[in-house]
Amino acid sequence: MDTYNGGMRKLATSMVTALLLAACTKGAGRATAEPPSPAPEPTSVPIGVLAPSVEPAESAATGASTSSGSNDGEKAAAAPAEGESGLGPRAPVTPPIPCSLKATLRALPTSNGPRFTLTLKNEGSKPLRLVVPGDGSEVGWRPPVVTWSATLNGTPAKPLDGARCGMTNRVEANEIFTLAAGASREIKEWLPPPSFAPGAYDLRLTYRNDPGIQTRGGETDEVKRLLASSMACEATSNAVRVTLQ
Repeated sequence: MDTYNGGMRKLATSMVTALLLAACTKGAGRATAEPPSPAPEPTSVPIGVLAPSVEPAESAATGASTSSGSNDGEKAAAAPAEGESGLGPRAPVTPPIPCSLKATLRALPTSNGPRFTLTLKNEGSKPLRLVVPGDGSEVGWRPPVVTWSATLNGTPAKPLDGARCGMTNRVEANEIFTLAAGASREIKEWLPPPSFAPGAYDLRLTYRNDPGIQTRGGETDEVKRLLASSMACEATSNAVRVTLQ
């Protein structure tokens, strides 16, 4: 009996041991077959998606040209910054058209140099609404633009470089006038002195009224309306011989 019981205990122990070994072997096989999943790699984003798009230089230049052609007024309105050289008038916003205006220049010698008078005459049959020169006319900051041209011994002369402050008086309503057919008006004020090196010159003065010029003096709405209704008109005077010191 004792022998029988001992055999049964050995058999039971052998069976338990076999079951434990089988369980361990199965678990080890599962761990080997299914390794831990690797950590996900960072998602890469193409650089082009994050970088701002930049137009090619050629396209940008074409766009600027198109903008200039479709909005000349805005481009021409840009004035030299304060303190910068600005004695060259801006390009006209609207090309001046031929008109019936005649410009006559006279020079009166004085102890301080020649004093000029410009006479504008309407030789047409219709009235002309024009503007007298004022602060900024010599640099194209307001209509009209008045510019000198000169020849020295028959050769065109180059104006001297210069600069002025960036401030200007505003255009007033009484500076806009109507010149009836056959009527004349003398202008003596705000004619800029010719800026050339010393010498004997044949001088001409060009008067160009351009209603498209964007003024910068803080004009009232009424003055802006009057300026817009003025005539696009250009006239160049006769030549006068003047000796500049």
